[in-house]
Order: sequence, then structure tokens, then C-alpha cells
Amino acid sequence: MASLTQVREGEVQFDLHTPDGVPEIFVDGISQAMIGFPCTKILFHSVQAPPAAGTAGGVVEQRQAVLRLTIGSDTLAEMCRKLLAVLERDDSGMETAAGQYLTRLRGQEPPA
Repeated sequence: MASLTQVREGEVQFDLHTPDGVPEIFVDGISQAMIGFPCTKILFHSVQAPPAAGTAGGVVEQRQAVLRLTIGSDTLAEMCRKLLAVLERDDSGMETAAGQYLTRLRGQEPPA
């Protein structure tokens, strides 16, 4: 559903229009990054299937490129600063969520 988000925080003021059908892409990781100025290019991937064990050359993970992002390097740096600030502010919440996820993954009941 289309939405409008209005941000009015001091000097930061904008309206964000989000139409229907904006792509949402899940990624498992970053395969390549070409960091430069004024732009940075990042290639994101998803892991296709668990690697096959016992091959002659060892275990080879199969990755599929799913998104090539070109972003202004200054915007990327700003995003990294904001992510770190959020993670530092909510460090205990992230630890709790990760612990609950691992508990469910292992099929155990969460501690009381």
C-alpha cells in the first residue's frame, strides 16, 4: 500500500512518498565493493544451497548476485554512522533478539 512519511526533526525536513510495488530484496552478504569517490558500487548476494562437502577442491559456497547498488560515498558513510549509532544505542535489545532467535533455531524453549 502506498504511504507518505513526513519527517520534521529540526533542520531535517522531508516527505517520503513510497508507492506500491517498491522492490524488497533479501541478501545474505556482500561479495564485492568498489569504494571510490564520488560513488561506491556494492554487489550483494544470496547463498543458493548449502555447499557440498567432500569435493576435490574443498567446500565451495554457491552465491547468486541479487543486487548491484551504486550509492554516493558520502551517503554510504552517513548510513554507516547512523547504523552504528542505532546499534550502540540498542545493544542489549539486539543481544536479546539474537539469543531468542538462536533458542528457537535450536528448538529449545526460551529461558523463564
